[in-house]
Amino acid sequence: MEAQAYPAIGLVEGTPDFLALIAQAWTSQVQNLVAPVCMSGAAMSIPESVLPRFRSKRVRIFMHDDNPGISAANRWAEQLKSAEVQVDGYSFEGLVQINGFPVEDLNDLCRIDPESLEANAKDLAQLFNFVPRSKPLTQYGQGV
Repeated sequence: MEAQAYPAIGLVEGTPDFLALIAQAWTSQVQNLVAPVCMSGAAMSIPESVLPRFRSKRVRIFMHDDNPGISAANRWAEQLKSAEVQVDGYSFEGLVQINGFPVEDLNDLCRIDPESLEANAKDLAQLFNFVPRSKPLTQYGQGV
C-alpha cells in the first residue's frame, strides 16, 4: 500500500540491503521516486494477493550474487511478469569491496573499493536508470 505514490520499486532480499537501497536512492536523488520493498529471505515468494499492487510500476530486483539469491530473483521476476509488471535485475558481478571481497549485494556496494568504483562508474550510473524521471540521474556517489 505504501508504494502506491511511487512510479518505481526497488526489490531487495534482507534488511541490510533494504537499508542500503534507501541510502543509495537518496545518494542518487531518487528517494521520492523509488519505494523500497524487502523480501526477508531468498526462500520467500511475493504473495499472490500483493502482485496487483506492483502493476504499472517499474521494478528492479537488486539480486544477491549467489545461487539462492539468483534463484530467488528469477522466481520473483517470473511472479512479477505474470502480473504484467515491467521488471529487470541488477547484478554486482565484477565489483570489489575495499576488503578485496566481491560485491555480492546492494549492502556490499556501500563498501566498494575506490578503484572498482572508478573502473565501473559508467555501469554504476545505471543503478537507478529504471526510475521514470523527467531529468537525467546524477552520477553514482554524487549526492546532495
